Amino acid sequence: MRLLFVCTGNTCRSSMAEAIAKKKINENEKYKDIIVESAGVFAFNGSSASNEAIYVMQNRGIDLKCHRARSITTDIIKKADLILTMTENHKRAVSDISKSANMKTFTLKEYASGEKGDILDPFGHNIKVYESCADELEMYIEKVLEKIA
Repeated sequence: MRLLFVCTGNTCRSSMAEAIAKKKINENEKYKDIIVESAGVFAFNGSSASNEAIYVMQNRGIDLKCHRARSITTDIIKKADLILTMTENHKRAVSDISKSANMKTFTLKEYASGEKGDILDPFGHNIKVYESCADELEMYIEKVLEKIA
């Protein structure tokens, strides 16, 4: 199972989601067959994660310093079994790139719990907003991994 998280720049939400999911996968044998990646609909390839995202993940025992952003492509979409976006707009952007992805693309909240709504972008905000975002990501990712497993 190849899981792809998508946000705007792949420097905050999707990079944190990827890192959180990888940590949870490494901690639980029943998730061992899940491969996690991330990308952004407007990412600058090679950009590092934001300093705030790195800091918040470091406080959770996760090293995000080596993360490099990448822009989503049709090939990345094609390889993914499940695509989880941070917002409805990201979901539409994935669909615009590849109509064939519609059946495997959901917002994170939608897939995890059936809820409508977006994961708010912490970019440009303070550490508390990043921490809140990471808490929300962690809660939904736990539900996603359980659902997949």
